[in-house]
Amino acid sequence: MERIWRHLSFFERESYLHARLLRENCAQCRVKTVNVKWTQPDSGFRLPFEAMTLLMVKQMPFVVAAKLMQTNDDALMAEISRRYI
Repeated sequence: MERIWRHLSFFERESYLHARLLRENCAQCRVKTVNVKWTQPDSGFRLPFEAMTLLMVKQMPFVVAAKLMQTNDDALMAEISRRYI
């Protein structure tokens, strides 16, 4: 099973991490996907994206920051609310 994670854009180009995750048999829950380090909440994988987002929303409206981050303002607000509010 392949999963995709968004990372901080480089030079106005969107950046994604693609990984094919292993699956394992579990006696209680049948088959599950193996956890990878960067998907854990405190892994730091999203820190560059979050840091850039926080810097931008302090200086400009959410709509403008979202456009620069190549996302929509609702998704940006949800991301910040989930982690920092």
